Amino acid sequence: MVMQNAQHDVCTTAECQLSAFGSSAIPRIPARIGLDLALRLPFWLIPGDLLVLTPVLALVSPKALARVAMEAASGGLIPWQRTFETPIGSFEAVVGRQIGVALYCVAGGRIVGWAEHTLESGTIEPAQTLYRSITLTFPLVEYTPLRTFSQDLVAALRFELSYGVDIPFDVDFLEDGLGRPPALTPSHVILLHLSLDSRHYL
Repeated sequence: MVMQNAQHDVCTTAECQLSAFGSSAIPRIPARIGLDLALRLPFWLIPGDLLVLTPVLALVSPKALARVAMEAASGGLIPWQRTFETPIGSFEAVVGRQIGVALYCVAGGRIVGWAEHTLESGTIEPAQTLYRSITLTFPLVEYTPLRTFSQDLVAALRFELSYGVDIPFDVDFLEDGLGRPPALTPSHVILLHLSLDSRHYL
């Protein structure tokens, strides 16, 4: 499960003040709860190639499949996916190796959000909407600072920089009689995930 807080526009220019979302009182994306899924799969040459190569090589040449799988796990044919050790920690390029999918209200119900609605007078005002959405996340790089070791404890921080796109669909106005549903556009975000890996040995 994923729980996401509301996302507000941060804008102070005159152009933004003309938008219904120029005020931080109205969130661009409301708080919501969804189902979070992730797939991590090393690749040999291009992202996703093992999905095609595995069944083909399993029938044609199992030895070649084992070699390709080993090379993919070790960084690929062009080994830029491997971990790079530095004096300040390790960096690993993970772009193309992992994708995350967050499903919001896909199984039932809809998100209550806001969108711009143009009145007959030409005035633009915010109006409540109902919609569902899917968020696709593409991790780019991982950074792990130097780990801390002791006799019975190992701890490590991990930072992951990702690109994400939120795609709304099945959009309607909450109030009847407002006309054609708004065309909500995808939202693009840059994400920074922080995780702590700690192990205690007895």
